[in-house]
Amino acid sequence: MTRLLSPPVSKSWEPLTLLVTVAVTMGCLHSANTWAQSSPRSRPAVSADRATLQIVCEGKNAGAEITVQGEVKGDCPLDVQIAPGTIRILATKQASDTTELASEQEIRIGSGTTKRIEIELGPPRLNARGRTLNKGKEQERAQSDRTDSIEANRLRAAAEAGDTGAMLALSLAFRAGKGLPINEEQASIWERKAAEGGNAKAMAQLGQLAEKKRNFAEAFVWYEKLANKGDPAGEGNLAALYFNGTGVVKDVDKGVALWRKAAGAGSTRAMNGLGVAYLNGLGTPKDVPQALQWFRRASDAGEARAHTVLASLHLRGGEGISQDPASVVRLCQLAIDGGNLDCYGLLADLHFFGLGVAKDEAKGLSFVRAGAEAGNPNSMRMLGAYHFNGNAGLPANSPLALTWLRKAAALGDEPAIKEVETMRLRGHTQDAAEAAAQQNAAPSADQRVVTHAPVQQPPPPPSPSPGFGGGLFGGLLGGVASQIVDRNAALVNSALGGSGVAGRLAADMNSQLAAETKEQIARQTGSTDEGRMGNALASALTSGGRAGTLASSGVGGSGTTLASQTSPGTASGAQSGANNAALLACKSVSYPGSKADPQTYVYDAIAQFDACAYKSTGDSRYVTDGNNQCKALAGLLASTRSAFRPYFCSGSLMKQ
Repeated sequence: MTRLLSPPVSKSWEPLTLLVTVAVTMGCLHSANTWAQSSPRSRPAVSADRATLQIVCEGKNAGAEITVQGEVKGDCPLDVQIAPGTIRILATKQASDTTELASEQEIRIGSGTTKRIEIELGPPRLNARGRTLNKGKEQERAQSDRTDSIEANRLRAAAEAGDTGAMLALSLAFRAGKGLPINEEQASIWERKAAEGGNAKAMAQLGQLAEKKRNFAEAFVWYEKLANKGDPAGEGNLAALYFNGTGVVKDVDKGVALWRKAAGAGSTRAMNGLGVAYLNGLGTPKDVPQALQWFRRASDAGEARAHTVLASLHLRGGEGISQDPASVVRLCQLAIDGGNLDCYGLLADLHFFGLGVAKDEAKGLSFVRAGAEAGNPNSMRMLGAYHFNGNAGLPANSPLALTWLRKAAALGDEPAIKEVETMRLRGHTQDAAEAAAQQNAAPSADQRVVTHAPVQQPPPPPSPSPGFGGGLFGGLLGGVASQIVDRNAALVNSALGGSGVAGRLAADMNSQLAAETKEQIARQTGSTDEGRMGNALASALTSGGRAGTLASSGVGGSGTTLASQTSPGTASGAQSGANNAALLACKSVSYPGSKADPQTYVYDAIAQFDACAYKSTGDSRYVTDGNNQCKALAGLLASTRSAFRPYFCSGSLMKQ
């Protein structure tokens, strides 16, 4: 076997070899120890006059740039040898072109020690480039503010010298805080001065503001001044007041004549008004194609009222327009964007009743809620009724119902005002905020508010017959009918700003309206009892609210009520299906007075029926209801200065 042998070594070399071996071995051990001490993640031996920072960054903080005492040290994680004392550490990481994530901290560290620092970056802030750009913008804003201030001073001087254009511009500057502190009072003062000085734009603004606040008399003053100057928009607005009899004695012919003139000059409100006139044959022969032409012209020009009317026609179809859910959605979006919030009710109906789409109660409710939250009183009132009854998937909650009804009442909604008062009489006096405040006060168990439970107090005065407006719209059953009437008939009314002729639109939907009302009442109450439905229908018609008035004036076009257009059992309710021949005879009696103003004569026509019914049955509840109708009519005549002269009402009492 062959062996590999080392070359022979002289013995005289052995001590030297041993010495070298030991030296090499010791050197290796020393080197290893030095390496171990200088490893970045180990604890190095720290000299007495130095300290070590172990800076750690994890997750989103990893890679942050570390600056210590103003000197960039590198990207985290890393160890840094520093002089002891107070140390400032900055960590930054770019978030965008102009922002960074950052963390700043200050620590103290002693000599010969090691301290671990964990970095947690904060929210984005401007980086150096962002600060430079922002400084430029601040300088631009400062320059703009100086310019605005100079312009405001110029406008004030010109306004005080009598320049109406400067007055209006100064008003806008006060309102927007442009060169001046925001001051609504000063804005209103200068706006009015501009209008009184003959500035057309200021006149229009004041007229529109007054009309929005339902101060029609003031609106009439400004619109008439504009019309006298030949302003088309002023003529269109003035025509609406004449046509509706708001703020002035009603004169349909004059209204239509003004609309015709203003529409030719480009007034979109006048175009829409002519459409209503032609659709209903008021002040001009009925001409549906001509009506649609004007509605479309107004809609194409951006008139929100026309969007709403066309959407209502597309909802069910008819009058030469096909049922088209897609057009309803498109037109309602335009109407809502243009400030006409009544279209929320149309979108709700689209889904509640499945008009060309699948029925979806939740989606319908979402549009009612959206309309209420956007400030539409009709939607607020409907949401209040749903909360009260516990319908459309909502739990019964009278405080929430009262909250929404009060909001609608605060906007001048007459039916809501009446419903709030009826709730008060029935013991529902706390809205949601008040109920929550009482609950937070931690009352004893017997003091806690029970949702929807009436507060114990003396019973309310006796109500009229359930078929004639008793209770909260007949226990809010009538409210259901009223809401449907609002959306089916009052859409044109709202588009005009209060026209009583909207009921004419309901006339064209009579059969569908009655069927939908019954369906809605059944859905909300779980009852299909014909008498209860009749109570609700009659209640909606005789509550004194605008919705009932419109439906009553429109259906059949002869002053007969909606109830009389349905089956006897459905209509009467108060008389076990209205099979009494005497009552049927009373319903068939024609109204002998003028029907030129459907917003007004309907109260007198219902009083006519009540008087006949009382004579035929001896039931004093008809007297109570008739007096209520006459009282409502008296208030309406006083507020509108209408020339209407009632036949069956004498002041606030019914003739018997």
